Amino acid sequence: MKLAVRFFESRAAVAGDSEAVARRYIGFLALAFVGIFGLVWLYTASLPMAFLSRDYPAWLAKRSMIESCDLGQVAVFGDSRTMAGIEPNLLPLGGANLAFSGSSPIEAYFAVQRMLLCKTLPKTVVLAFSVGGFMSDTNYWRSSARVGIVNFAAMRDVQRESRRLHDDEMLHLTDGEHLTPLLSEALMAARFPSFYFGSLIDGFGFGRYLYNKRMEGKILSARGEALFGTDAGSHDLASETELSHFTPSPVVNYYFRSILAEMAKRDVPVVLLSMPINDATCQVMDPSLRPALLAYLHQAIAADPRATMVGPTMPCWPNRFFGDGFHLNAAGAERYTATVARWLQPAEPQSAAAAALVVER
Repeated sequence: MKLAVRFFESRAAVAGDSEAVARRYIGFLALAFVGIFGLVWLYTASLPMAFLSRDYPAWLAKRSMIESCDLGQVAVFGDSRTMAGIEPNLLPLGGANLAFSGSSPIEAYFAVQRMLLCKTLPKTVVLAFSVGGFMSDTNYWRSSARVGIVNFAAMRDVQRESRRLHDDEMLHLTDGEHLTPLLSEALMAARFPSFYFGSLIDGFGFGRYLYNKRMEGKILSARGEALFGTDAGSHDLASETELSHFTPSPVVNYYFRSILAEMAKRDVPVVLLSMPINDATCQVMDPSLRPALLAYLHQAIAADPRATMVGPTMPCWPNRFFGDGFHLNAAGAERYTATVARWLQPAEPQSAAAAALVVER
C-alpha cells in the first residue's frame, strides 16, 4: 500500500513538472517572438533605405530640396511622367523637379505645404498630372504612404476631407482593409512590419541600401529628374487605354484646387502642362478623354488670372521618344524640356500648333 501511494505521488509530481516545463516553453516562445518582431519593427522603422524601392531615395532627394529651399525659379509637381520628362538642369530659369512616381495632386498638395515654409518661393509653379491622376490615387497607400511622402498628419487630413466629401476611395484602397483608418494610418506611419513584408523580401533585407544611396545622389544631381523606361522607343500601351470616360475624384479634385488657391493667395503664377503620350496609346484610347480633361482644367483655373495652360492637352508624341509605354526616354525628355523652356518664355507661342511643330521638326 505504501508503495502504491509513493508511485501515485511520483506520477503526480512528473505531471506537474511537465506542465511547468510546457508553460515555460510557451513563455519563452512568446518572449522570443516579441523580441524578434520588435527587432524587425526597429529595422523597418530606422533603415527604410535598405529595403524600400527607389521611390524612397527619390522622396528623400526631393524632400531635401524642399526643406533646404533649393528650388530655383520653377518648381515642377506631377507624377512619374513628369518626373522623367522634365529636366530642370536644362531649363534656362533653373528649377526643381518635385514630381513623384504614381502620385496625384494629393501628394503634391502636401509637398507644396512644405515648400510654403520657405522665405523665397519659386517664381512659377508647374503642375503636370496624367488624366488618371485626377480620377484616382491608386498608389496612395502602395507607395506614397509607405515611403513617407504623406505622413500621419497628412493621412489624417485626407481621411477628414474624404469623409466630408463622402468619398470612400482611400478607405477601399488601404492595405489594412480590416483595420480602422486611424489604426491603419498610425501603423503605416510607424512602419509596422506587416506593411513592408513584400519590400523586405524583394530587397533581400539589406540589399537595396547601396543602390538607393546612389539613386538619391543621382536624383539630387539631376534636380529631381529620373528616367524610368530607357528603351530607344516603345509601342507599349499606357493605362489611358483602360479608361472609358473622365470622372474626377472628389478628394483629388479638392487637393488640386487647394494647390491653385494656395498659389493664388501668394500671387505665384501656376502653369498647367499635359505630358506627352506615345502614339501607340493615342491610337487606342477613348477620344472623349482629351476634351473632358481640357474642360476640367479650364474650369479649375477660370477664376485665377495668374494660372494658365500651355501646350496641347494629352499630346501624342512619336513612339521613338518613349522608354516604355508611359515615360519619355532620355531623348524624349530632352526634347520635351526644350519645349517647356520655350513655353515658359512669355514671348514664345503657346498654341497646340506650335507644340506640334516642335515635335515634327
